[in-house]
Amino acid sequence: MEILHGTFISSRTVPQLPHIAPVLRNTLNGFMTNRSGFAEFDPTFVRNDQPKRSLIVRAALLNDVESITAVEKISGRPVVDRSVFEEAIGDKNRLVVVAATQDEVIGWAKTHHFGEPGHRAPAGHYLGGVTVVPEFRRTGVGSMLTEARLDWIWSRSSEAWYTVNAKNLVSIQLHQKWGFREVARGPKFHSTVFRGVGVLFCAPRPGD
Repeated sequence: MEILHGTFISSRTVPQLPHIAPVLRNTLNGFMTNRSGFAEFDPTFVRNDQPKRSLIVRAALLNDVESITAVEKISGRPVVDRSVFEEAIGDKNRLVVVAATQDEVIGWAKTHHFGEPGHRAPAGHYLGGVTVVPEFRRTGVGSMLTEARLDWIWSRSSEAWYTVNAKNLVSIQLHQKWGFREVARGPKFHSTVFRGVGVLFCAPRPGD
């Protein structure tokens, strides 16, 4: 099924969302302890300390850019010009998705498309980064955002690609269940330059 911008993709129940402003205050007051920007790796942790509330994942709209920017700030990520998000949302060869409850966005993710090989990485569709506000990590939001993007990629290609910093163990663990296997390591793949070592992964379309 073709996913158009703003189209509903999936839903489930997750812990209830605190308002973005209190979350931001908690973050600025020291809530984030990992200065790398990566979530702390704890494979045994599952969050169940908040009341439940429904969540939807949908393709992003241009009016989601402000909320996406807020999620990035809350998560301690570098500030990026809003035009970067707008360009990604408007690109027919890419997908940007948001996870939201009611009118509040708590996470987002994107894909990239490279028409030519570059720096030891093949051409193709790549998963981009996933950002979820700290209070909602380990609740399944990242998995929902990834499943939506993989469904979109696999409707267009027999392979999905993914690069990550070797230190980002949470992301690496998350992607294992979709069949991602390491292909190569290096300091750069396509336009992404890593601080340290980058890892290139590939996952075949199920059933191929």
